Amino acid sequence: MIKKLLTFVFTIFVVSCSTNKLSHEYFSECEELNNTFSAISKCGLNKVNESCINTNDCHLSKDRFVNIIEQLNLMVTKKEISEDEAFFRYLNIINSFENDKQKMLNKMNTFRNDYNYIGLGNPLNLNCNVRFLNVCM
Repeated sequence: MIKKLLTFVFTIFVVSCSTNKLSHEYFSECEELNNTFSAISKCGLNKVNESCINTNDCHLSKDRFVNIIEQLNLMVTKKEISEDEAFFRYLNIINSFENDKQKMLNKMNTFRNDYNYIGLGNPLNLNCNVRFLNVCM
């Protein structure tokens, strides 16, 4: 009974956390509609601001990625870098964020293949590595 309750609570926790978007995902969506850095950044910042309207303390507006985009916008406005240079930097930065996200997903998948992972589909079915001390943990 306790295993089922813990599984249920864990599932609710994972689902509630997974519905939140990361800041760079808003900008990735804007890439499909726009092809210049200024347009992508304006669209992404607007989407971030819209998602923050209903929250009291929006963490997205203080996000590192959002701060980088704002700095790149400022540099373009002051003509310190060109629009093309800003777009090139943006693509490098967003690729870095996407790679980090993929590494995290790979780590989670590795955990699922671990010997002591309990599948959520059938909580009583343990996936044990019998070579490990001949015990099912």
